[in-house]
Amino acid sequence: MYKFLAIGILLLLLFAGCAHEKRSTDVKQVQLNAALVKGLKHGEITGTPLSLNDGFRLADVKKAWGEPDRHIDREEVQSYVYKKNGQTFQIDDAIETDDFKDQKRFKYRFVVHLKISREKIVKAMNAAPKINGKRLLQYQYNGHIIQFEQDGTKNNWLMFYRNASQSDMEK
Repeated sequence: MYKFLAIGILLLLLFAGCAHEKRSTDVKQVQLNAALVKGLKHGEITGTPLSLNDGFRLADVKKAWGEPDRHIDREEVQSYVYKKNGQTFQIDDAIETDDFKDQKRFKYRFVVHLKISREKIVKAMNAAPKINGKRLLQYQYNGHIIQFEQDGTKNNWLMFYRNASQSDMEK
């Protein structure tokens, strides 16, 4: 009897450990809130392996998320598209050339598809945008550009996230 109880407890612990591991690797839908904005200000997209900080590699994302759902080859820019929990993430890996050296400290740019209203973006960012248009909002924090562009319908927005370039600093 005790053997079966011990085996049952062991199996329960094993399954609980596996379930916890599965949850920790799943990506939750990105919500524009105070925690995400705080992370963006410091180079991170909270809840994802995406970072604009030194040492980021595409291999880090592949290790966490696996191979991309789609690869787009546009010669100068390679894009890797992931669909996680109904949300689309795109990583643009730009090849640096002399023409672009003043525009990038690091070569990655992230695009996150969000279902959110313009009013909620402004409220969540809790600051006046550097560029304030009807279909375009741009913020700049700690050398990072966070830009929102309306994508067709009213509550579909693309959040572009990249390091600021020299030309961004001059504006």
